[in-house]
Amino acid sequence: MNLELYINQLRAERDRVDNTILALEGIALQQTGATRRVGRPRKGFAEVVTAVAPKRRGRPPGSKNVRKKPAKTKTAT
Repeated sequence: MNLELYINQLRAERDRVDNTILALEGIALQQTGATRRVGRPRKGFAEVVTAVAPKRRGRPPGSKNVRKKPAKTKTAT
């Protein structure tokens, strides 16, 4: 028995089913609000459609307030 082949087939089928479920949920949420609304989407719809990590806020790593050393001045000798 080639178990890896069966496992890969089942994973592909699971991905197709997951995509189908997300599409159907999106259609169902669109039908509840009969017309397209202007502005920010509702919370439930945004969670279904966008499965993206939240935006990181604040200063990016590695960017610190570092003061430059003052330039050396030439002195008369």
